[in-house]
Parts: sequence; C-alpha cells; structure tokens
Amino acid sequence: MKEKIVCPDCKQTMKEEKEMMVGDVLECRNCGCEVEILSVEPLKCRELLEEK
Repeated sequence: MKEKIVCPDCKQTMKEEKEMMVGDVLECRNCGCEVEILSVEPLKCRELLEEK
C-alpha cells in the first residue's frame, strides 16, 4: 500500500506526483503549505518554512 502525504498544517491528504524524487516540493491545494520530499523509500517529507 502506498503511503500518503498529509499536510502538516491542515492535515489534508496531498496529491502526489507519479514519479516523486528527493528534493521535489509539493504544495497543498487546500492551504498552500509546501512540503519537500526527503526520501522516497521509505517516504519521508518535511514542511518548508519561509524565512521572513
């Protein structure tokens, strides 16, 4: 079973690209939060935080 990426901000399931690679950035369609892919197998990601 494929793991799902859940938005760390709004907790909605994020749409995954078919061919994800380390370093890819996904954007949550619900709130705009960005998540960076750290590892594909096993799936690991982290929220990208903007520096102000």
